[in-house]
Amino acid sequence: MYKEPEIPLNIARLSHEEEQQFLITSQKEILFILHTIEHKQSRSALFFNDGANFLLTTVLDVNESGLWLGASNLDSENSAALESKDAIFVSSHYQVRVQFSASKVETAHHNDQNALYIPLPKSILRMQRRDYFRLPTPFQNPLQCVITTSDPQVIPPEQQVTIMDISVGGVALVCEEHNIELLPGNIYPNCQIELPDVGTLTASIKVKNSFEVLAPDGSTQKRAGCEFQKLDGASEIMLQRFISLMQLQRDD
Repeated sequence: MYKEPEIPLNIARLSHEEEQQFLITSQKEILFILHTIEHKQSRSALFFNDGANFLLTTVLDVNESGLWLGASNLDSENSAALESKDAIFVSSHYQVRVQFSASKVETAHHNDQNALYIPLPKSILRMQRRDYFRLPTPFQNPLQCVITTSDPQVIPPEQQVTIMDISVGGVALVCEEHNIELLPGNIYPNCQIELPDVGTLTASIKVKNSFEVLAPDGSTQKRAGCEFQKLDGASEIMLQRFISLMQLQRDD
């Protein structure tokens, strides 16, 4: 059975530029991420006293006003968290670190158990790893990338290109003779990839490299490595969901 590697529960110190790169401010996206953390019962921690102390917790419930966390068994830890003005929540979402600041922590009850309550944050950090995991697509019924081109010499203008592997960073494409020629440096906007059980991803891709490989049957195949351009938070989450689902299915 596949088990996701655990994200270390510590506070990430980021530059202003890095924070802007990972910042999510959409309430819809924030609620989706926190609901997933609740549903998966992801390991979480609440840091306080300038990060010097923390308590381990899980998310019990989330709504548009805030979230309820499991209280510590130690009253001293709960009291310290309640008195803190700089609490920081850390958890993970599909193997990606999630972190946000909480200006206020309150005592609460949830389903007849002691809990801590934090108002819903206006922004969170979702720190996508730089070393993207690449998922090979199935040999039968592989994913297809639909590329639309304005080049009048390409017929039809919508080209379906087979995806060899996919990650949050990009795709590796297998180019057939009838496909559009993918040249390094070219950018193709509004490409569409149907992700089974997740949805349709729409993104721009930039061709980073192209090369030929010898296939097992002795024929030559052209391949192109492509990079997604400025994916928004919702698209990254969609890809992470798809990759995690495929990993779980393969290891069942």
